[in-house]
Amino acid sequence: MRAMLANGTFIENTTDKWFHCVTSCELARTCGEDTAAILSFLRELGTSIGSENTKEDSRTDKEADRIGRGCKDKPYSCEQECLNNGYMR
Repeated sequence: MRAMLANGTFIENTTDKWFHCVTSCELARTCGEDTAAILSFLRELGTSIGSENTKEDSRTDKEADRIGRGCKDKPYSCEQECLNNGYMR
């Protein structure tokens, strides 16, 4: 699945990016933004070792994580905020 983000860029595999966004948002709401950033980094590092993920895929995962952390203070659920940012389930 392909979708356009709020900033006008297109991304592939939006379900994976939605997962990254929602998870980072929930972590930021629960544990704080700094802890969420560290956990997101460690997860991405762990999944990139021995993986076929491309640098672009890793970059867009990190972008989705960053956007998710930025949604922590928004009024809607993390799921809805990530949908509002163009990530599809």
